[in-house]
Amino acid sequence: MGYAPDGPASLTFVTRPVTGTVKMEKTIFDKKSRENSKVAVELLDPVIVFFANRSSQVMSGKEATRRGYLQQPEIMNFESVSDAKSAAGRYKFAMRMQDKLEAWQQMEDAVISACISKCGHPLDLDTTYSKRTMHFDDLKGELE
Repeated sequence: MGYAPDGPASLTFVTRPVTGTVKMEKTIFDKKSRENSKVAVELLDPVIVFFANRSSQVMSGKEATRRGYLQQPEIMNFESVSDAKSAAGRYKFAMRMQDKLEAWQQMEDAVISACISKCGHPLDLDTTYSKRTMHFDDLKGELE
């Protein structure tokens, strides 16, 4: 599951919780009229998933769980990381957990920035997504 097989190290995806109402179009078959109709349906516990190929998708938390997007993502090309100054290198070679968390956040921000630079802002103006990683939540209290 990789975007750049020989490229720099990158996260496969980044998932962030969405605050605000997100409506998606759903196609429903009407048995009476025997036609498909489209209706707007509100997503429950919406999340946005940013992918390494510079695309993003909004989905329900249940769907994200089913697809494995709420788990910690893999780092593509991690074995080839040798530059300790890159975000992936700082993550790989960090001695302190705080440094590791900061490097992880930078890798997530890089994926998100790449998606937004290619496709624009993926949500309506009245909805936002979290700016912080949802991984390592159990350690953040100890480090702050």
